[in-house]
Amino acid sequence: MEDESRAERFINNFYSKPEHVINQVLLAGEYGISQAESYGLSSTSKLSKTYNLEFYYGFIRIDTETGNSNLFKHQSEYAFLGNISTNFKTFEQNYENLPTDSWRFGFGLSDGFGFLSNNNPTIFLNHSTAMSFIRIDFDGKPDNLKDTEFIKQFDSKFKFGQIYSGGIKYNISNSINLNFQYEMSQYYPNFEFGKWFGMWITDNILQRWIDYFETDLLNIFEKNYPWVKFVYKNFTSFILYQARKHQMYFPFKSSPPLYFDAYKFGITLIL
Repeated sequence: MEDESRAERFINNFYSKPEHVINQVLLAGEYGISQAESYGLSSTSKLSKTYNLEFYYGFIRIDTETGNSNLFKHQSEYAFLGNISTNFKTFEQNYENLPTDSWRFGFGLSDGFGFLSNNNPTIFLNHSTAMSFIRIDFDGKPDNLKDTEFIKQFDSKFKFGQIYSGGIKYNISNSINLNFQYEMSQYYPNFEFGKWFGMWITDNILQRWIDYFETDLLNIFEKNYPWVKFVYKNFTSFILYQARKHQMYFPFKSSPPLYFDAYKFGITLIL
């Protein structure tokens, strides 16, 4: 590792794995509460509260050889399938505003650092991004024509979007983790590859420079580095996604997306 350049370490960090690290199967289930909204709708057309149920399958790698005996780093890739529905909680037709029912799927990447206790991972600090497709059904129509036209762009159609989430997982028993996270997902009425790709490049530059200098930053912050990385990555994503509630391809001029803000908890198994 000492003989590698910073660029080689950065590339190896994402496209290869050390011999002492193995892929482990990751299974997870999450439940949460969310709110669907869009700045493309007028204030008179409000969407109903929704409830999330999702399942994840993927692979995770845990590396305890970070140069600090109290820390580990983790990376994972996963696929997911879930339902987001106004009526999911009770299955009763009791709601306010405009209800929705949707299902989605996609794949994502997650990484971060964590803390060891007795040489075992105890706390995972997590930052995740994912690409997703969603199919939404709206029950009823808004009161005005402009909002009706906006909803028609989504109603009973597959739409592409992106998801950001950040949170903490706590190991409670061997390979069983409790996880708590905030999630922001956004779906585009019209997909424009050029603007989306420019946005994606912008995100990667802002998110990955800290990985490029990770060895140096670990030497500076030592046991506090997991929190530095966790706060920086999640704060950056949070600010960018807040801006994209108004312009979906920010920093490029574009129209508002449909978005969900969600608070979720669940159980993760590392097998």
